[in-house]
Amino acid sequence: MNLAFERVGDVEGAVLEGPTWDAATATLWFVDITAPALVAHRPADGGFTRHPMPCDVGCLGLRAGGGLIVALRSGVSFYDPSTRQLTPVFAADWDPATTRANDGGCDRQGRFWFGTMFEPRTSADAVLYRVDADLSVHRVVTGLTISNGLGFGLDGTSLYHADTPTSTVWRWRLDPATGTLTDRHEFARLGGDLGRPDGATVDAEDHYWVAGISAGLLHRFAPDGRLVASVPVAPTLWPTMPCFGGDHLGTLYLTSLRQGRAAPDLARYPHSGGLFSAPSPIRGIPAPRFAG
Repeated sequence: MNLAFERVGDVEGAVLEGPTWDAATATLWFVDITAPALVAHRPADGGFTRHPMPCDVGCLGLRAGGGLIVALRSGVSFYDPSTRQLTPVFAADWDPATTRANDGGCDRQGRFWFGTMFEPRTSADAVLYRVDADLSVHRVVTGLTISNGLGFGLDGTSLYHADTPTSTVWRWRLDPATGTLTDRHEFARLGGDLGRPDGATVDAEDHYWVAGISAGLLHRFAPDGRLVASVPVAPTLWPTMPCFGGDHLGTLYLTSLRQGRAAPDLARYPHSGGLFSAPSPIRGIPAPRFAG
């Protein structure tokens, strides 16, 4: 599979992440983690609108009733883009001095999941959380360092998840009614020339796509765990997360990072930290929305 990724606009950040397509408004949302800000991109006019946040922002989800749910270093909040009002939902139960929110998104039943990242990386103190529609918050998976690679199977009964330093993607059985996870097993192992697993998405054929950061690759896995494609991302070695969007969900968007990269590497890949897109022969599915 060949995908011709090109830079979208001139947006640039240290760590761009979390692209999410809002089909209702034809808008691509993503986060600029350390700026920090939510960014809205409108392909129809090429515009970008920044929504500054009070602290590092890890990820976002669309809300069924409008607006967004966002995971910040300080906890979880609702955000109304029209009024720019941020409403706290859950104060962090982690130490913001060492831990921040990271990868996340909504499942098929309208729950919001997000993980944290333990920045010193000296112990496995990060957690995967679940926020239910009643706004109750649950610590679901502990013992992580960098929670990443979140994705949900099309039938709503499976959850993909990775802890980036282990280079392993796990697949859990997800109870659609309760959000309980059971039966974890190794789904895919990356590392080496494949890169480490970062952000992920699931396409309309129920295949799992995950960014191979540091390798400049996007990997597509079949539901049985077979690696069916590794797609080079020519503009950068550091893709962070894919997302399908655009007309008929036929455009593959991709965020990237430049933070911590050596000067010679950035000279070779000067647009790292940018947003990229490519027409895709594979379609995506509409982003689920948070029911709360």
